[in-house]
Amino acid sequence: MNLFRNQWLKSISSVFTVAVFVLITATVSFGQATGSLSGTVSDTTGAIVQGANVTIKNTATNATRNVVTNEEGRWTIAILPVGIYSVTYEKEGFKKSINENVSVEASVPRTIEVSLEVGGIENIVTVTSDQPLVQTETAATSRQITGEEITKIPTSTRSFTGLLSSEAGVSTDLSPVATNGNGNQSPSVNGTRTTSTSLYFNGVDATNITSNEGSLSDNIAPAPETLQEVKLQTSLYDASTGRSGGGNFQLVTKQGGNNFRGNAYYYFQNNKLTSNEFFFKEAGIEKPKADRNEGGFTIGGPIVKDKFFFFGGLQFTKALTGFVPTASSRTVLPLALVALGENRADRAAIASAFNQFNGCSGTNCLTAADISNVAFNLLNLRNPVTGGYVIPVPNSTFTALRTSTGAAVVDQSGTGSFQIGFPSTGARTLQRNNQLGEQRNVQESEFEQKQFTLRLDGNLTDKDILSGTFFFSDFPGLDSLHACHFLHANYRADFNQRISFRLFLLK
Repeated sequence: MNLFRNQWLKSISSVFTVAVFVLITATVSFGQATGSLSGTVSDTTGAIVQGANVTIKNTATNATRNVVTNEEGRWTIAILPVGIYSVTYEKEGFKKSINENVSVEASVPRTIEVSLEVGGIENIVTVTSDQPLVQTETAATSRQITGEEITKIPTSTRSFTGLLSSEAGVSTDLSPVATNGNGNQSPSVNGTRTTSTSLYFNGVDATNITSNEGSLSDNIAPAPETLQEVKLQTSLYDASTGRSGGGNFQLVTKQGGNNFRGNAYYYFQNNKLTSNEFFFKEAGIEKPKADRNEGGFTIGGPIVKDKFFFFGGLQFTKALTGFVPTASSRTVLPLALVALGENRADRAAIASAFNQFNGCSGTNCLTAADISNVAFNLLNLRNPVTGGYVIPVPNSTFTALRTSTGAAVVDQSGTGSFQIGFPSTGARTLQRNNQLGEQRNVQESEFEQKQFTLRLDGNLTDKDILSGTFFFSDFPGLDSLHACHFLHANYRADFNQRISFRLFLLK
């Protein structure tokens, strides 16, 4: 393979670090990776119940929050981390009521109405909550995609963007199977441009983290195993989440709990499981690589039971593919290069190779003196990285071009008058008719990604918690560039992007 690392593209490397430190109280809203619960407490006759104690508990961490219903029987608890909760209602003279499996989603206020039955507080009524089909508390049109859905629904690159088109009003391409990247696709929401979306990662605006255009392509793509949920808001969302005219997408990292949990995974694609591309096969090109290997693990659990928790994940991706558009090119070269081979240091050999195919005779044939210094130097120009010729020796896929009638394809027919030397020493009439051939070239593109995720959570007091998230992704790639189709030498460009997030929240 002829490889040339173009110097002006050799190292396009960007390091992005977002550090946010927020100190707030429980009455102030922050970020978008939280939700809220509220409701009204009444008795079986519909009368409101004032002064009822409402306790919510995160089932994973046992973190609790308490509130008392007001004179209208209402209660509200805001800024709740995404997760599953139980809600307990207690009031003297009424049976204790417990709502289990209450889901809190990012940016979604949820209302729970409860009716307490008369009886002793030692009596318990347990209600298992179902996820409401329609959110009546907000006009925003949204959908939650859980981490489980992302991992269980097959997509070619396992990017979270592969399921965005499942929401009404969202249009996006499917991730190509043999892509040289993380496979992110930027969607169009309600007919807007694909660059009119906004992306939040655990409350941090990551819309322009790799470019200044608002596209999700080549943006962060956390491992699905590390995501708690992906929230899609497509219309009527409030100003706290909307910064673009299209959709708003929110990624929330999983949280550790009192039980140790984790998994290990490995996914792969291999060209042995695919067929060759039709035109590659017709040109006699061996089936290119179409390999992608992706594996990793996650683990989460308690550092101090009921107090401090962690969750982390590590993922590595390596891909090699010859099916991306830039990996293939069509090259047209003189048929004389087949006869010339590696013998380019001899001007007489160069002239003889071209005379072999142009049908010349007598004085209109090329001689060693007719080979100019420019032509001689071009034919002997080598790739400084690999040492191969820039105008290469044709390979086994090289075939002579023919017209529909079977005649040979030439650059120009007949003879022509050429000036000899510089400055000119005179003119000569030479045979042209240089026969041409075609060669299809495939140069695989390479992609790697190393990704690390860490989240720490702590229950400091009954009213204060500490939450910190760190995300690091390094995804260098090597893209084939076939801008010069008259050459067979493969020019390639390195791109190296590195992203780091640090988010610490205290409330």
